[in-house]
Amino acid sequence: MCVLISKIMENESHASDPSQIFSFLTILRSVITDPRDNRGKRHSLIFVIIAVALAVMAGRSKVSGIQRYVENKIGWLCEITGMPDAKPVSRAHLPRLLSLINWQELSKTTEIFFGVRIQCDTNGEWVAVDGKTLRGTPDADSGQSERIFTGVTHTTRTILGQTAMSGPGDDEITVARQFLKETGLEKGKVTADALHCNPGTTSQINFAGGTYVTQVKKNQPKLRQQCETLAEEGESVGIQASADKGHGRIEIRFAEFSDMENVPVAERWNASGIRTLIAATRMTCDISGNGCTEKVSYYITNEKIRKSQDELQYEFLMAIRGHRGVESDNRIRDVTFQEDNVRVKDKNQAQVMGILRTLAMKIFRTVGISNFQAAIETFTDCTDKFENMLRGVNFI
Repeated sequence: MCVLISKIMENESHASDPSQIFSFLTILRSVITDPRDNRGKRHSLIFVIIAVALAVMAGRSKVSGIQRYVENKIGWLCEITGMPDAKPVSRAHLPRLLSLINWQELSKTTEIFFGVRIQCDTNGEWVAVDGKTLRGTPDADSGQSERIFTGVTHTTRTILGQTAMSGPGDDEITVARQFLKETGLEKGKVTADALHCNPGTTSQINFAGGTYVTQVKKNQPKLRQQCETLAEEGESVGIQASADKGHGRIEIRFAEFSDMENVPVAERWNASGIRTLIAATRMTCDISGNGCTEKVSYYITNEKIRKSQDELQYEFLMAIRGHRGVESDNRIRDVTFQEDNVRVKDKNQAQVMGILRTLAMKIFRTVGISNFQAAIETFTDCTDKFENMLRGVNFI
């Protein structure tokens, strides 16, 4: 990282909001390195990053669509970037330029600019962590696609961080532990799916002083059986419920809490500090009368939840529900930004595009946009509104 980024991170008064001092474009100019020889360079990597990011926010997903957007909007792009000599990039050359961008530099700059430091301060909010496969990037040799791992707050849906997982050597469990450590999220409140229900991850969070809620499935058969038995035969310390109506159905959730401190779990779980079992029942009924479905899931946490702690119990019920926010974000990537439909051969290019989609989501949420598709259509049709929004978040 360059000196500018180091100064921003070292200066407490500036680190939390560098956007008050610099524009995102200005920081990019100081941070992003260009591995090319200066002789014969026709296109600035900074211009490419900005132009592609705007194309993504305007609903372009494939390289051909992005290239046409840049070509059609070249005059406007030159004006707002302050790069009057910038030229359209050809369809053949655009992927090569994207593959040259250092995704680590781009990712870190995005995090710092939008107020996310290496040590995340979530103000007590729950954070869901999860991995996602970029299905358009299969590796011919290993059969493994490129993947990303993200941390997203439950209520504000802020993307706190993103890291790449590349090839079979990057195991999601190992990446998750490193991600939790580097971001400081291990000290906060974390929800995770069953893949991360393992002693290494849960003990890491417990030792760091954080709180975890993770689902127990058949990948931990003995612990799962103990959870089922306790839920059926043990004494409940409380029950909470919530109900929602939408999309032609009613969804009712029950959470029953049981004390796990006296359950003889395997020794390898001792450092995880398992204290409470949450048996969550989800009932979904079709309003048109086509029937109901019911599913019971089991979760463990290192939080001691006692009788009569109704507010705490309800918080954990909503934390379990809130974890679905990551899945919702994955759907936005897949459907709105068509991430899985974009075929990419170069791994670095795939990760760069993943970061730029994350950037688009960050910006939209910064200005309070909830309907991404409507925003994309508005910005495509009205350049003035698009530019005002970009200047409002000091993107340019």
